Amino acid sequence: MIEHSAKVILVRRAEMPAKGLWCLPSGFVEYDESPAEAAVRECLEETGLEVRLVGLLEVSQYLSELRGPGILVLYRGEVVGGEPRPGDDASEVGFFGPEELPDDIAFLSNRRALERWRKQMLRNA
Repeated sequence: MIEHSAKVILVRRAEMPAKGLWCLPSGFVEYDESPAEAAVRECLEETGLEVRLVGLLEVSQYLSELRGPGILVLYRGEVVGGEPRPGDDASEVGFFGPEELPDDIAFLSNRRALERWRKQMLRNA
């Protein structure tokens, strides 16, 4: 969950599953890295942005995603460098405020996390 100027960064998926839908920059942990290292790497690969993690938001299980069951480790991060550009399996990078979130969000876990973020942002406004 990377925030920049009170907006969250999402990527449009270029590959299946959920091709064409928006999601949080994310991916899988490689055998030789920690979940935090994977989050930073995946964000750079998908968005062109260098990020610094500033907190752990949640660790949760998902059961009905398109890819099968798994564990979601969701960090909060901030942009510290780079230029936004889609890469890896992303076709577009977007910045969305709490009232601007697209309707076509991939993955139930992402929809739930973004709804919690939206409600928190609106409460704090």
